[in-house]
Amino acid sequence: VEQDPFESGLRKTLNFGHTYGHAFESLSMMQDNQVALSHGKAVALGIVCELWHSVQRLNFPELVFEEIKEFIFQNFGYYPIQEKQVDTFIELMKKDKKNAGDQIAIVMLESIGNANYKEFITEDEIRTFLNYYMSL
Repeated sequence: VEQDPFESGLRKTLNFGHTYGHAFESLSMMQDNQVALSHGKAVALGIVCELWHSVQRLNFPELVFEEIKEFIFQNFGYYPIQEKQVDTFIELMKKDKKNAGDQIAIVMLESIGNANYKEFITEDEIRTFLNYYMSL
């Protein structure tokens, strides 16, 4: 944080998992019959999401992704999303403060310790991921 006090570079890597995580957190607060996800649990789920995109786009090792996904689900749980919630989830992602205009920004990893904070994803990519996620 001291090296990048205005969050213009390296510090942005600390947002890893947060774009999806904030959408999970906000969606959980909209559910009448469920306890809202904590910020930490939501970001952990967001890490799974952003790692999946990392596998697809930056060739992050799929085996490492699977290990991390299982660790997160075992320790933080899985939060179910229904097909009817997908549009709402995407709208929540569009409202994230880290976005650039109408571009949805996430942090992706090329490898452990090698983050790329200048990645943008499309609604189609989000839908593809959410279809995968809902199948788990």
